[in-house]
Amino acid sequence: MTRLAAQIESRQSETLFRFSAAASYYDLVQRRISEQREERIEGLQTFREFTERRLAPAMNTCRSVTGRLEALSVRVAQATRLLSTRVDLSSERQSQALLVSMNRRAQLQLRLQETVKGFPSPPSPITSSDWSVTPSKGWKRSACASVRRSPWVSPSLSPRSWPFLACG
Repeated sequence: MTRLAAQIESRQSETLFRFSAAASYYDLVQRRISEQREERIEGLQTFREFTERRLAPAMNTCRSVTGRLEALSVRVAQATRLLSTRVDLSSERQSQALLVSMNRRAQLQLRLQETVKGFPSPPSPITSSDWSVTPSKGWKRSACASVRRSPWVSPSLSPRSWPFLACG
């Protein structure tokens, strides 16, 4: 479409120069003929009539072609603007769809984050408060108590099966 507009503009500039020169020449001829003050001879046409019969149709053609080129240029410019508007609308629709998708993902991520925040944080199976020294039981007994209370350890697993704790 842009190439077509450029071609029309090129043709228009080429012909406009020539048609302007022809219109100037026609005006000059008309003035010169009127300065001659010719008189009519019976049975013969005047020089003004002769030139009018020859030059006037050519000048009308020049004006017509100039008008058509201008109209064509306007139509191509309108079509280019319409096409540009369509491209802009398509681009805006794609951007809108992308923003909707990004918004949906952000909402899902926020919901996931809020859900994860709602879960209790996993406590350490052995906390520092459980590592107290008691005179009769020692360090390992208090660690076994911490493991038994942990919600993250399956109840089917017995602390007795953990030889490193040696829980009794």
